[in-house]
Amino acid sequence: MICGKHLLVQYYEEKNPQKPSIKIEITEPDAPPFNKDEQIGRDSIDLRISSTGYKIKCNYDFINTLDSKIDEFFYKETIPREGYILYPGETLVVNTVERILLKGDFTGEITGRTRYARMGLSITMASKFQNYSNSVAVLQLTNNNLVPLKIFPYQKLAQLIIYEVAGMPKSVRGSFKDELELKKPMIDDGEFKGIALDKNILEQTKNFIQRQKPTLSSYKNIDGHEIFLSETELEKKDKTRKAMHYTSKICGLLSTLFGILISVICVFADFNMTLIIVFAISSALCTIFSMILEAYRENL
Repeated sequence: MICGKHLLVQYYEEKNPQKPSIKIEITEPDAPPFNKDEQIGRDSIDLRISSTGYKIKCNYDFINTLDSKIDEFFYKETIPREGYILYPGETLVVNTVERILLKGDFTGEITGRTRYARMGLSITMASKFQNYSNSVAVLQLTNNNLVPLKIFPYQKLAQLIIYEVAGMPKSVRGSFKDELELKKPMIDDGEFKGIALDKNILEQTKNFIQRQKPTLSSYKNIDGHEIFLSETELEKKDKTRKAMHYTSKICGLLSTLFGILISVICVFADFNMTLIIVFAISSALCTIFSMILEAYRENL
């Protein structure tokens, strides 16, 4: 059974430790407190993202999902108050600023809010939210658009739906129990059980990625974020640079040609002022356009 607003408020306000309840703790001192009037809806609880997150480094041929040092392939990102740009195809892993403890026969499901899904922003959680885990929820934010999206710290991007379930255990086990902030993934020996590989290949699988060399190039975008490009994208950028360079050269030649024509007119056309003005303006425009192309090419 899904808990509606009256039950959600009742469980949230429950003070008796022996009775079922929903405890919500804010994990960041700068975050506004939980507001039950604004965040508890008809049948769900709105959750806000924190001010930090993680991304996977993109400068490798691939990342082995069974690497014992998988956490080393993540780097931390800060979501500033002025907003964070999530570029097309990018995924940012964040946690909620709310730490949730479901005490009782509950299980939770966390989904993205519909209004942001309509903008092409996917908000997903890897699994259900277990009772008695007392943890933040970890979300994957992915921009499915062709244009960047700006997100903000403490923005209400997700919602928690709580179900009452019969026969739930009163304890939970797992690597991410009592999670106060986002933990990077951990690979232990249990992940290798049942894999049809002999021991030697298993060791190679675990260590192969550590020998990979970066094959992708990167550049700083307008906001200072480092963007990694595939070989195809690099080829496109190189072609664009070359086209701009050749166009700039042509503009420079045209400017020179107009200058020569002005000299010829002064000598052989009885100083025709109209033609001189026209060619002078054309020469100046070609020079300016050439300079603009070169400046843009250098920053591309």
